[in-house]
Amino acid sequence: MSQNTISAALQTLQEQYTNKNFEAGVELLIQTKTQWEPAQFHELLGSFYLKLENFAAARYHFELSLSKGGLNPAISHNLEYVIEKMGLASAHGTSWWDNLINILSLMPFEFWAAITLILLSFSFWKVRKRWQSGQRKIVIFLWLVALLPQVIYWSVFENRLSAIVLEETPIHEGPSAVFESPKTLRAGEKVIIGKNGEGWSFIVAPKVLSGWIDSTKLGYLGRH
Repeated sequence: MSQNTISAALQTLQEQYTNKNFEAGVELLIQTKTQWEPAQFHELLGSFYLKLENFAAARYHFELSLSKGGLNPAISHNLEYVIEKMGLASAHGTSWWDNLINILSLMPFEFWAAITLILLSFSFWKVRKRWQSGQRKIVIFLWLVALLPQVIYWSVFENRLSAIVLEETPIHEGPSAVFESPKTLRAGEKVIIGKNGEGWSFIVAPKVLSGWIDSTKLGYLGRH
């Protein structure tokens, strides 16, 4: 999109925003999605959904904007506002340990590869004399330990994604509507998905929300 076209589109959106034609603004943004920078597109769409009081969709798009490099401080402010508006500011009281595991589970492959390289470099530096002196079993053991981050990533965390629940939906005990649904997931919740297929997604965190939900009710954010 050229600079003149962007200016014209922004002016149109500003007029719709001022005149409270928020649904028209959403439609225009969706129609012209490919012409915007991703971070700006999701920031603008989140702002219109905020005015429509569709807080779950607003949170989803503000989160996406930040993940795609959005630098406007208003994005974080609006995100905090919608989370508070939905009453999710102190979600579930998860422990610091659970929060740490959840953060690590969404780190990209590059993070785990970097940890592996650091550990390998350290082990090579520390054990070079041991190898020369015949203590090769210890050296091999340390090298295997250095590969542990890769094992964790590929065996546990590879397929984990974060997502926003776009509308209230039941949590089922299995990947089908025929299974019992003892809990309901509120719109706007942020969850971590461990398995995803055939229209159903399994929530692995927060643990209190563990279960299967309809994938169409989710807006996926991906990994960090």
